[in-house]
Amino acid sequence: MAIYSLDGVDLDDEKMRWVLASETTLSTRGEPWRISVDIPNRFGVLPIPATVLKPGTVVLKFTVFSWEDGRNGNRCKGGLDQLEFNLRALLRRLTAFGRMQTLGFQPQGNTLKVADVRLSSSIEPTIDPEAQIATLTAAFEVASGLWRDPQPTVVDLNDLGSLTGGNMPIPDPWLMLSPTGQTCTLKDNISGSTFTFNGSLTGAERLLVDVASYRAWKNPSADWQVVGGARSADGEISMSLGGFRLDPDPQGRLSVTATGCTGYIKARRSY
Repeated sequence: MAIYSLDGVDLDDEKMRWVLASETTLSTRGEPWRISVDIPNRFGVLPIPATVLKPGTVVLKFTVFSWEDGRNGNRCKGGLDQLEFNLRALLRRLTAFGRMQTLGFQPQGNTLKVADVRLSSSIEPTIDPEAQIATLTAAFEVASGLWRDPQPTVVDLNDLGSLTGGNMPIPDPWLMLSPTGQTCTLKDNISGSTFTFNGSLTGAERLLVDVASYRAWKNPSADWQVVGGARSADGEISMSLGGFRLDPDPQGRLSVTATGCTGYIKARRSY
């Protein structure tokens, strides 16, 4: 089993027609997005901290063989026609149009992490006709610069322990809140970012918030889906510049201060 998968399929072929080679890399950490402001007669630049990263990169190196099925020790060469067939099959696996692909990373004994990726350079195979082996390199851009848990976890505002373990900000949590006062405020205790709701709910409504899209609904349901009868609350919410996000401390722990509300967070850890 390879440490990488693409769209849920192991990148070591099940028939052993190709395998990831040793030159395959770990993901780079994207360069911090810096803003530099020069002011005349001032030393250096203004001390504006970076708040996000640029994309990362993963380089996958493959060795492609000429056999039709290399399982059970079958290593008979199949000729250059079979090698080309295998090569084109691999290229189909690596290429997608009109959508992002999901690259998975899971070293043995570790949990799966995923990232939305896209090819970032041309693929230029080389061939050894005598050995009937081809090699190629595929570079993928990690568009958000973040690796994530495959599935979100739901936690109570008062106990975020199940989201411990990440080491990068979570920029896109969902919130389900029940206000207990005139103003509902959440503050991330590490980044200082805030979310505020100035409004009221009726009956069994919950405030459902998609932070990344800056959308909110007065939802007549305790589900995480917007249901019929939901009322828009977009104009009754506000967030810090850059949005409300959850930043882990050096131990990977998250903490939020909730004022005037109770509720839940649904989020995927970031790495």
